[in-house]
Amino acid sequence: MLPHALSVYQGSVCVFHSDGSWLHPLFELENAIKARRLAPATLTVHDKIVGAGSAFLLAHLGIRHLHAGILSERGETVLQRFGIRVTWDTRVDRIACATESLLDPDMPLDDAVTLLRQRAGTCR
Repeated sequence: MLPHALSVYQGSVCVFHSDGSWLHPLFELENAIKARRLAPATLTVHDKIVGAGSAFLLAHLGIRHLHAGILSERGETVLQRFGIRVTWDTRVDRIACATESLLDPDMPLDDAVTLLRQRAGTCR
């Protein structure tokens, strides 16, 4: 089991982690990348649960490497679409999250991120 909801490594050094819920750790990571001037392509993200929403945000952030504790089929489709390398512990058909159902894996990245930002204020 992963120690945090989200952990981010540069090589073997943990440069960020969060125990927040839903997609909030990825929004926190977005701020950390900007504040610390981290190069997203050099980072490896470890995320406990990755569905379509997480996958779209990871693509938006420019992340290239991911390890998921649990990965949904829709999340994997989005990651493949954007060329993000992924490993996982468990793969499932779907995760129990309304956001997963709202996102079409083929939708434009900007549209998905806009939808996720809108939901971030109301969905936990």
